[in-house]
Amino acid sequence: MAIPEIITQYGDPFKYVDDSGSVSAAWGISILESFGLPKPLPLSWGGEANRISCHRVVKPELESVFKKLAGLPNVWATINDYGGCYNFRRNVNNRSQLSRHCWGIAVDLDVKDNPNGSRGQMHPLIIQAFYDVGWLWGGWFSTPDPMHFERATSY
Repeated sequence: MAIPEIITQYGDPFKYVDDSGSVSAAWGISILESFGLPKPLPLSWGGEANRISCHRVVKPELESVFKKLAGLPNVWATINDYGGCYNFRRNVNNRSQLSRHCWGIAVDLDVKDNPNGSRGQMHPLIIQAFYDVGWLWGGWFSTPDPMHFERATSY
């Protein structure tokens, strides 16, 4: 999905960016909602995640994916860490673009086992659960990012 399509669907963060390139907290306030995880997940930087903040439009999809995965204990157990959803930053693999995380329409899971640029080892049922609600897996990208899932307009 190209940036103009994302802006049309999820909003324009550039109205909230100052001259230093920082985004105002008002951007997040205008688009984000959070939900409780059915089970906690370890954070990739330490601690524990009990909630996820994402774009309000994709919240029902993400909630359903995490409920489905929590109902599959052997699959849930393969998610060894959670790397976040909303994070205003540049795309790691294309610094000229904003990351889909800027809109809260991307999530990183099992980060340590699925580093950017690797083939990864994401459980197939996790990939399928996201795909079933219209999300793409980063392991399919030309530069693989197997920890990454993002909302797509078509697939």
